[in-house]
Amino acid sequence: MHINRRMVFVYQLIIGFVETELGIWMVATPESALNRLLYAPAASLPLVSFVGMFVFTLGVCELLGAYLASRREGLFRLQSVWLVTTIIHSGSAIFICMQVVTGIMAMGWLLMAALLGFFALSEAFLVKWSTSAPSMHLSEPLMCHRRSAKTQTERRPWIQ
Repeated sequence: MHINRRMVFVYQLIIGFVETELGIWMVATPESALNRLLYAPAASLPLVSFVGMFVFTLGVCELLGAYLASRREGLFRLQSVWLVTTIIHSGSAIFICMQVVTGIMAMGWLLMAALLGFFALSEAFLVKWSTSAPSMHLSEPLMCHRRSAKTQTERRPWIQ
């Protein structure tokens, strides 16, 4: 089964931009972010900035994934990005669900848990696909130009 390289690139860009922008918003104006997203007590504003920085760095990881998806030799590193972000997204979704069940967080947070769960499942699929793919390559190049067929030694003669 092959996955289109452009689709992976666009997927990584969308998730990366959403999480990066949300993180910046939560750090810059935590009160505005809380009022627009979900209800939370005013005492939790410093924590929202901290969580915002975490979300921002996760978004940067996703943008790194987009960069790696654009490079043929980046697939092995992209697998690591997917594995780490799968663990973080699934752990966050489980944590939010547990907080809602115990009554600590409002029911509205289940929407965020569902979104994180979707991200975790899609990235888990990508990890599974990439480890079972026989060729370990995405189906088509992202860039229009093709590199020459030089070997690694020809490109970098100092590597023996």
